[in-house]
Amino acid sequence: MAHEIGHYALHKHQSELFVDGSFVHFRDGISTMAIDPKEIEANAFAAALLMPAAFIQSDLGKKKYCSLEPEALASLARRYKVSEQALKYRLVNLGILPGFDE
Repeated sequence: MAHEIGHYALHKHQSELFVDGSFVHFRDGISTMAIDPKEIEANAFAAALLMPAAFIQSDLGKKKYCSLEPEALASLARRYKVSEQALKYRLVNLGILPGFDE
């Protein structure tokens, strides 16, 4: 839902189709590839809304980690009510964890 709110907040002026006054964004094969700028922006919006940087940094401190214990990751994901994968991406994007290709 946060991702869709991101589309509405960031892209409502770019849509030509509205149903009952609501923005409609059609998904396609590109939507799931993480290369569409609108999808990337909506994901970033959702991550910031659900896992605010200040809250994450308060929970983990300002340290950088090589990794987090699986239990710690699961616990933090439950705290923010997000998937572990979403939390990992957020921690990488905040520079708390190394990138997936590092």
